Amino acid sequence: MSKIGGNIRNYFVSQIYGDIPGLYISSCGHWNVTDHILENRTRSDYLIIYCVNGRGTYTEGKKEYTIKKGMIFAAYPDIVHSYWCGEQGWEIWYCHFAGDIAGKLLQWAGFNVMSPIIQIGIKKTLLKTFGEIITATVEKKINCEIDTSWLLYKLLLQLKGCRISSETKGHFLQRVLECRAENIDEMAKCAGMSKYHFIRVFKKNIGITPWQYIMQRKITNAKELLHNPNKTIKQIAYETGFKDPDYFSTTFKKITGLRPGDFRNTLDYSK
Repeated sequence: MSKIGGNIRNYFVSQIYGDIPGLYISSCGHWNVTDHILENRTRSDYLIIYCVNGRGTYTEGKKEYTIKKGMIFAAYPDIVHSYWCGEQGWEIWYCHFAGDIAGKLLQWAGFNVMSPIIQIGIKKTLLKTFGEIITATVEKKINCEIDTSWLLYKLLLQLKGCRISSETKGHFLQRVLECRAENIDEMAKCAGMSKYHFIRVFKKNIGITPWQYIMQRKITNAKELLHNPNKTIKQIAYETGFKDPDYFSTTFKKITGLRPGDFRNTLDYSK
């Protein structure tokens, strides 16, 4: 059963180049509706819907989810699903898409079949990108399919970024990252935790140990300094907090695959 009423904008992307490897949009749109029911749908592509006003309901089989303002939900291929707006209607942005990496990107952004809903809030960056996708689709330029593909990729990356920002706002990890501590003891102090408890909690949330984080930050700083041909590798080692230049070179290679001198040789100093 399908029932739709209100301000509806649907747009379809011309498949000029066929299916772009990786990720491509098939359709997108922006609806501001007071009467909207789509029941028992099964599609071969993915779908994300961003609710920016009102509320509604999304179901997969026997699972039912209440959709509120600021939520994004994902529907997966070959899964029967339904969704409809509440009595006061809703305003939504959506994209249908597919591709070799579509599922992986959705998972990386935070969605999965067992948990297809994310509370993200109203984010101007997401609304802007949804708008850019629709604009590119409406203009229907020869490279429309390419433009909408990279804009969708951008949108999914933004979703990940918005989730991280929301989850770490006011979190001890944000305090730790902002204090720019040079060692684990200082990081634990910033977090207000014992050293060993901090190490466990940090790894659980970030995925690497505090020591690995410190080393990666130092090596990133070293990469930037290596762009200056007037600085010696020994100077850069000391400036980035390494007391032993040999240990600096060994660590740099372990993380980047190249020694500092070899990395510097790959840089382009041309004006």
